[in-house]
Amino acid sequence: MTGISVVLVNHDGGRTVLAAIRALKQQDHPVHQIIVVDTASTDGSPELIHAAFPDVTLIRSGRNTGPGPARNLGLSLAETEFVLWLDDDIYLDTGCLSSMIRAQQETHAAVVCPRIVFYPERDLIQCDGAGIHFCGTLSLLNTRQPHGSGGGRTFPNGFGSACLLVDREVLSELGGFDESFFFYFEDLELSYRLRARSHLVCCEENAVAFHDLGRGEADLAFRGNSAYYPVKRVYYLLRHRWMTIAMHYQVRTLIMLLPALVLYEAASFMECLRRGWLLHWFKAVASVLKNMPILFRKRSKYQNARKVPDRELLMGGALPFAAGFVNDRIVKFLVAELDHALNAYWQGVRSWL
Repeated sequence: MTGISVVLVNHDGGRTVLAAIRALKQQDHPVHQIIVVDTASTDGSPELIHAAFPDVTLIRSGRNTGPGPARNLGLSLAETEFVLWLDDDIYLDTGCLSSMIRAQQETHAAVVCPRIVFYPERDLIQCDGAGIHFCGTLSLLNTRQPHGSGGGRTFPNGFGSACLLVDREVLSELGGFDESFFFYFEDLELSYRLRARSHLVCCEENAVAFHDLGRGEADLAFRGNSAYYPVKRVYYLLRHRWMTIAMHYQVRTLIMLLPALVLYEAASFMECLRRGWLLHWFKAVASVLKNMPILFRKRSKYQNARKVPDRELLMGGALPFAAGFVNDRIVKFLVAELDHALNAYWQGVRSWL
């Protein structure tokens, strides 16, 4: 039987993380070890974990460097061939892990993701893996579709990082998550890097994991209320999108997509101006410019190692905004027009990439 190590990242998970561990222990496939990497929680959750589950290996990182470094730390401590990366607000359905393992054995994918379903609703899909949108963002697949639909096996080019079964050797060789990405799009960057080297991603839609939306990361999570959109989220989404494009887009892609990318940037800038986020836009620009020497070194390494061209990695489709981000009627109209223009351009140039 395939041995599995679980690396669960906890940050102020409260009793939610206890439910996540309890769901792990109820899987029909046994788990070899559970490693909880705590990123400087202040809510007492590490003590709760230790008291409720003394057999769990608890690692206190001492400071919150984001989920990527915590996952990488857990990966380095894992003792098995395959590792399940898990967030502290994800509850696995009983047969989820065994279905993911079976999918890996049958496809030899480097990464297997489950169907993520909203909780407590349980009737809407959050994602069946993800795609890499040509504008440089992550596009969740089948989002907000009925949970009863589909139920097969697909091979997307991307994934969200909340729940992933990974080949430890492959992900270690890749270097795991880029630790300069504090929060958001660390999954986009790793998806790009992994698929560009021709490693396979599989989404097993019969494996179900529930994402508890009740809490979210303080000052970062967005739960559909457009009146409150965390400015830290704005900064990280801008910064990490630009970093991913700088490191991974081929020169030909940058040239061919330049008009579309400029139009998208202009729209982003105007939205930041409209919402009073210009300071964070400029901070993101300054951070990327400061890190350009590092980005170019990484770019050289990644471009030399890649085996799959951008035309096989990128996708079009609706601009992947979070539900509730755009509620104003006029802005909705403008976004629809922007979406139409960008995708019309994409259809014209995609074959030339």
